[in-house]
Amino acid sequence: MEDNKDLIPDAEVDNTKSQEVVANATTEEVSVKENDVEVVKTADKEEVKVKKTKKAKEPMQKKKKIIIITAAATVGAVILGLFIWLMVILFGPGRTQDLSSIPLKVDMANKYYMGTEGQVDYKKIFPDGDSFVLSSDKKTLTFKMAGKEVTKEVTTIDGAVNVSTFDALVENINAGKKVVIQNASLKAPKLEGKAEDEAPTMTVKNDVYGNGAVVNVNELIGARVKTPDKNDGKLAALSDGTSYSKTKYFIGFSAFTIVPREDNAQVIFQDVHITGNDMSTEEGGNLAGLDNDKMAERGVKLFSGYGSTLYVCGNEDAKANALVKHCVFENGGKVVHISNSEVDMQGCIVRNAADTAVSIETAANKASTINMKDNVIANSLTGAILFYCMDTEITKDNEDASWNTLNIDGFLDIYNWKNENNLSFLPETEDPLLANIANAIAGDEIPKANYDALKAKEGGEKYIHFAIIKIRTGSKDMPIKYNGSKVNGCDKVGYSDSKANGQASGFPIPPIASKIMYDIDVWGYYSNDKGSVGPTDGFSEKVLEKLYEELREGRN
Repeated sequence: MEDNKDLIPDAEVDNTKSQEVVANATTEEVSVKENDVEVVKTADKEEVKVKKTKKAKEPMQKKKKIIIITAAATVGAVILGLFIWLMVILFGPGRTQDLSSIPLKVDMANKYYMGTEGQVDYKKIFPDGDSFVLSSDKKTLTFKMAGKEVTKEVTTIDGAVNVSTFDALVENINAGKKVVIQNASLKAPKLEGKAEDEAPTMTVKNDVYGNGAVVNVNELIGARVKTPDKNDGKLAALSDGTSYSKTKYFIGFSAFTIVPREDNAQVIFQDVHITGNDMSTEEGGNLAGLDNDKMAERGVKLFSGYGSTLYVCGNEDAKANALVKHCVFENGGKVVHISNSEVDMQGCIVRNAADTAVSIETAANKASTINMKDNVIANSLTGAILFYCMDTEITKDNEDASWNTLNIDGFLDIYNWKNENNLSFLPETEDPLLANIANAIAGDEIPKANYDALKAKEGGEKYIHFAIIKIRTGSKDMPIKYNGSKVNGCDKVGYSDSKANGQASGFPIPPIASKIMYDIDVWGYYSNDKGSVGPTDGFSEKVLEKLYEELREGRN
């Protein structure tokens, strides 16, 4: 901030009984002089200086009165300006994080799946192909595409239903049947004006094979109802992502929810590309009519208030058990949410979270085990993977049944570096006012020197890497004030624990946050080496060409 001394007019100094207020915005020191006592206040001390009394002169002339009044008014304006500046910092629009917008796909190479029930129109699943021929033994499918002959290895899923419409997908999944998607692109129908219970969410109790299909669930995870005094039980129009407000009550359904099977067998969820927002500004796209400036301003917060693309959730009787393989999940709040489950996640990409890309609930007697192998996570407002814990029912007696375990194998590339000077941490969905305050605090704290051991430098800037976060927050009367969840295998992917990187007590907790935050640890790249993903790295066609192969086959 510029020195404000020039804002106070020069005036003839007069030894009269008057009050002079001077605000120095750079030192935050306020000096109040009244008669023969001078009080100097700073942020951490107050000094009182007694000055020698001088004889007061006759009352000032009109000209001098005007000068002092003008000075007081000017100083008042300065103080008011500082107050407004502070309010903007604390309560204005929070910082954001850019979108990752390069198109992704599920690359199955020469694989193709087919069910034994229902019809198949190959043109729908391969819209650029023609002259389709299925071999007599149903082991291969050949067709022409772009003037070349293509051969796909066919795997037939016994008892699975081939579906090519969104309605058929919903109907058969909710009926507990295996399904194979036979359409390259499916889209949830418009829900505005429909009743809340008419939203076509899917409870997955059996295997789902996507054949790389894109399933656009924007209407589901962005659904909302009107304010209570105006709500007629109908769903309102979707948010266009330009703002998030608690005056509109977002439901944020989870599009696909994997639950325990009756036989406790593992549910396979494979080769599906689920998008919560197609990010298209073309006519009919989810961001149609939204200008580039607003998209850049909002970034991942375009998806504030969205639900999850995938939720894996157990119940009181059993944990959900799922193999999630070769999928893309993108553009949501908590993009993938896990609770009370056993999850194997392999060869997947999860990106663009207005909250957390992979969110893992820590709750009493609901421990989850997540085995990750060869996955990529990108662009999450908070940590890429977050173990959150607010449950007051976790005690010494049940803690072993409550702590989660994350096991990492193969590679886990996390593109979630944050510039220390452009930091957002708490999503708007927590509460817009609280989020703006918390993000302002984070933006002030992270640039401080006591975080430097956790930063990397590139291009003259400092960056900090939020890969995996384990946190414990809640009320002061919680029996246990730590999160004992475990993370295994970070050494295999180049991540290390903040507790082992010059941070004796782990990630430094800002003093004001310590009132509700009792334990936090952060895993990430904390060395000059920076691991396999640098601070300014992102997806590109060249990167993805190699990455798709690695997601299918692993990395040597």
